[in-house]
Amino acid sequence: MKNSSTIIWNDKKAEKLFSDFTVETFMSFAKETPLDLEKRTGIETTIMREHADKNSGEINRRVTKIEIADNIFFLKKAEGVAFEGIRNEFEAINVLPEFNIKPPEVVAYMIDEENRAAFLLLKELSGYCSIRELITGKAPKVAVADFIERKEAILTQLADIMKQVHSAKYTYPDLFAKHVYIKQGSDDIVMIDLDRFRPMDKCPWYFDFPILSSFVKAKCWKKFKRSLRSEILPSKLLNRLLPRWH
Repeated sequence: MKNSSTIIWNDKKAEKLFSDFTVETFMSFAKETPLDLEKRTGIETTIMREHADKNSGEINRRVTKIEIADNIFFLKKAEGVAFEGIRNEFEAINVLPEFNIKPPEVVAYMIDEENRAAFLLLKELSGYCSIRELITGKAPKVAVADFIERKEAILTQLADIMKQVHSAKYTYPDLFAKHVYIKQGSDDIVMIDLDRFRPMDKCPWYFDFPILSSFVKAKCWKKFKRSLRSEILPSKLLNRLLPRWH
């Protein structure tokens, strides 16, 4: 991906929909309320998640849902100390296909290394449901039924994928049921929120020590299994299909 202070478009339709938007327009989505944004742009938005700088208290990272002309996009924007997360996500999106993981579709992005500012405009995962939605019954009934029928195959596939990820010396501590998406009748697995999907040489210093590194990764894997635990995926099944650690 290019490093640039200008917008790089990967989708002509999205580029047309946002034809009036500049870099400044996208970056301002982390500084205005949804009401202010709608008044200024005429676009309906929802703040999904945001984080503030610990020192200044200013919002430096935000995920915004954008609804425009019957299309849904998610804008991830960060600057300052939060910039690294967006850059990590860019790199992760390029790497995921190597592990048979389908990345979210990036329709536009901007990465400005010099000013430590970036945004990522993602297309909605149409037809996909998170595993969390499936195990809590918040997904459509037909999707839940399909997942129940294929759950062992899906978990086995997911375990194989993560084995490849770890063998390639990558880590993903935010692997949770809410971040893994599947589609009815499809073998595709999509992962989102990838700002901490990274090679181990970019991890904290203690990853240089095998014992500490193994402890941290095992703890993350345990949290992932806990996020799956439900009536549909009881502990006995999870322990059988998802080894303690790869």
